[in-house]
Amino acid sequence: MKKRTKILSIIFIILAVYIILVITPYFKLPQTNVSDLDNLSDINLVLSNLSDTQVGRAALISDGKEALDVRISLINMAEKRIDLGTFIFSDDESGKLVAGALLSAAERGVQVNIVADNISARIKLMKSGIGLALGLHENIKIKIFNRWSIIFPWRLNSCFHEKYMSVDNRVYLIGGRNIENRFYESDDSESLTETDLEVMIWTEDPSIQNHINDVWNNSKVLTECFENTIFFLKDRYEKKQRKLIDFYDSNKNIYGNYTEEMLLNKTVEINGLVVISNPQTLTSNEPVVWNKMLSLFLLRKEDTVFITPYISINTQMKKDLSLISNNMNLTLVNNSHASGINYVAMSDELIHSDMYKKIGARYVEPNRDKAYHTKAVIVGDEISIIGSFNLDIRSAFIDSELMLVIKGEEFNKLLKNYYDNLNTDVSPVEMKLGKRIILYLLSPLASLFRFLI
Repeated sequence: MKKRTKILSIIFIILAVYIILVITPYFKLPQTNVSDLDNLSDINLVLSNLSDTQVGRAALISDGKEALDVRISLINMAEKRIDLGTFIFSDDESGKLVAGALLSAAERGVQVNIVADNISARIKLMKSGIGLALGLHENIKIKIFNRWSIIFPWRLNSCFHEKYMSVDNRVYLIGGRNIENRFYESDDSESLTETDLEVMIWTEDPSIQNHINDVWNNSKVLTECFENTIFFLKDRYEKKQRKLIDFYDSNKNIYGNYTEEMLLNKTVEINGLVVISNPQTLTSNEPVVWNKMLSLFLLRKEDTVFITPYISINTQMKKDLSLISNNMNLTLVNNSHASGINYVAMSDELIHSDMYKKIGARYVEPNRDKAYHTKAVIVGDEISIIGSFNLDIRSAFIDSELMLVIKGEEFNKLLKNYYDNLNTDVSPVEMKLGKRIILYLLSPLASLFRFLI
C-alpha cells in the first residue's frame, strides 16, 4: 500500500511540475502601449494606407452553405497557386469537399500550400488520413504551426488561429471560419448551431499575400510534413486521394457553381485595406493586433462596435477598453449566456461581469437560438475590421491572429446590416437550468486559467 501511495505521489508531482511548465510563460504577459496618444506611428501608417483610391472589391459572406460554395468555386478557378491557413481542418463532409477540390486543383498543376495549427492538425487532419492524402501529392505542401513535443510543455498553448485562403494572389477569403461542418450550415438549417462571417476580397494590393508569404516562410514556427515519407505510403494514399476527388466530383452540382463574374457581382468597391497580425511565436507575443486596433479607435474617435463570440479580458485590457469608452461611444457585442456555446469562456465572463460593467461601454448580447462565431469591428461609417481576433487574452497575447482593416462606406453598410440582423434574424432562447449550473461550476476554474481560454 505504501509503495502504491509513493508511486501515485511521484506521478502527481510530475504532472504538477509539467502543468506548471505549461502555464508559467503566460502568467506575465506583455504590456499594451496605447495610452500615449503621441506614440502611435504604427497606426498612423495604417491610416495613411487607407486612401480614397479604389484598391479592390469586397463582399461579406455570412451564410454557411454559401461560404462553402464560394470556397469551392474559388478553388476551381485557381490556375497557379492556392494558400490555405486554418485552425481546424476536420475529416467531415466539408473537410472532404475542400480536400477533394484542392486535390483536383493540384492534379491540374496548381501549387497548394496549407498551414494548419498543431493541435488541430494532429487530432483531426493528420490522423484522419486527409492530411496524408493531401500532403503526399507532389503539388501540395503542408506545414504545421508549433509542432511541439512532450519535452517542450511551455509551447503547448501557442496556436495558429488565423483563417485565410488566397487564390492566384488576387482573391482572398479572410474571417473566422474553420474547415468543419458546423461552419458551413445554411442559415435556415435546423441543424445549424453557430453562424460566422468572412470577407471575400478581390485586389491587386500585395498586403494580404505578403502576410501569407511571411507566414509560409517562417521556419522558426512552421514544420513541413511528409518531406521524408516512406514510399509505400504513397501507393496506399493514392486510393484515398481518388476517393476524395470522387466525393468532390459527386457534389459538383451542389458546390462550386459560382463563376468569376457571379462572385464579383456580390462585391462592392473598397478604398483601402491594411493587414494587421500578431507575430508568430511559440509562447506569448506582443499584442500587436490589439494595440493597433485600439490606436485606430482612439485616432478616429468615432462610434465603434466590437462584435465577438465572447469576452474574456484581463485587467490591462479592461483599462484599454475603459480608455476607449471614455473617448467615444463603444459597443461590445457578444453571445448571451443562453446562446453561447463556449462554456469555459461563458463561465469566465459570468464571474467577471462586474469588471466588464466598469468599462463604461454599451453591451449588446444577442439572445438568439443560434450562437455566432464572428469577429468584426465597425468604426464610424467607413472603417470595418474582420478576421480571427476574439476579444480575449489568447487572441491579444498568445495566438497568431489576422485582422483585415477595410475602408469603404458601402462595405461598412454591409457590416452594419449584418450587426443589425444579429438581434432580429432568429427567435430568442432561454438558458437551460443544466447549462446555468455548469457555467457556475466552471467559473472558478475558468477564472484561474482565464489567460488560456
